[in-house]
Amino acid sequence: MADDVAAFLRERLKDDAVDAAVIAITGHAAKSQRAFRETVAKRAILAEHAYDKAACRVCWEVTDTSSMRARFPCPTIRALAAVYSDHPDYRQEWVPHG
Repeated sequence: MADDVAAFLRERLKDDAVDAAVIAITGHAAKSQRAFRETVAKRAILAEHAYDKAACRVCWEVTDTSSMRARFPCPTIRALAAVYSDHPDYRQEWVPHG
């Protein structure tokens, strides 16, 4: 599941970059710049919350007890993926908890 959600997000972010380029071509520079910045930010979040041994490195480090350590996909990655919940490849198992 970890590889799947990360790959899913990488593909959606590629799509977002293409969409931003299309916006730029049509002359909406401010929207295009914001869309590119948003894509860069989401990529940084995905990289920061990358998994190691099926656990999110960031959430793993900030949680005190091993029984509560965040499994990948962590809440942050689930929230990023939820933005694309209308995409046909989105899986219900990625829905944020709570």
